[in-house]
Amino acid sequence: MEPKKRNLPRHFQFQHPTFGTVKKPKSAASWEKTVYFWWYEYLKRNTVYLGLLDSGSDSEICRDFGDPRYRTFKDWWTEDNRGANLFAEPESDTVEKLNGGEVVSEDPAILTLSFPLSLPREFLKKKLDRFLDNYHSGKAGVRHSLFSRAKHQFNGQPNIESLKRDLNVYDRYIENPDVSLIESCKDLWWVDYPKESLKKN
Repeated sequence: MEPKKRNLPRHFQFQHPTFGTVKKPKSAASWEKTVYFWWYEYLKRNTVYLGLLDSGSDSEICRDFGDPRYRTFKDWWTEDNRGANLFAEPESDTVEKLNGGEVVSEDPAILTLSFPLSLPREFLKKKLDRFLDNYHSGKAGVRHSLFSRAKHQFNGQPNIESLKRDLNVYDRYIENPDVSLIESCKDLWWVDYPKESLKKN
C-alpha cells in the first residue's frame, strides 16, 4: 500500500482562506476577507471567460479555473487543490533538508546553506540572520509580490473593501441597466467621492 501523499504547507502572496474542520467549520465571513475569494467572485462575472466555458474551450485558463458558477467558493478552491496549485508559491520554495548526494538547485531564487549541528543553536541563528541580510533584501512585514512565482499572481496590493464595493456597484448596474453607472454607484461611493466629482462625470 502506497503511503498517502502529504500536502506540504504552501506560501501565498496574501492571506489565504481556511475553512476550519468538520466539527468546527469557519463561517463564510472568514474567507470573504481574502483577496482569493474576490478573484472567484469577479471570475463568475467575467463575460469573456464565461463565454469560453460555454463554447467548450479546453484552453489552459479554463482548465485552471474551471466553472465557478455552480459551486461554492470552498468547493471551487479545494477541488484538486486548486487554490494552492494556482496561487501558492511552487512547492520547491520550501525549507527542506538535502540528503547526501542530492543535487543543489541552480535556481538563483533559492539559497542553499550548510549548517554544522555541532555549534550552539543560538549561534547558528545569528549566522543565518547574517546570510539573509546579504542575500535576502526583504523587510519584515513587507509583501514581495513582485518576486512571486505563483502560477497566477496579483499586481500591487489588493484592496479588499474596494473590490467588494466595486463589485456591488457592478451588480447593481447589471440588475438595473436603465440606470446610469454613476447613479448606480452613488449610494456606495458617496462617502469617498464628493458630489462635485460625481457632477463632473
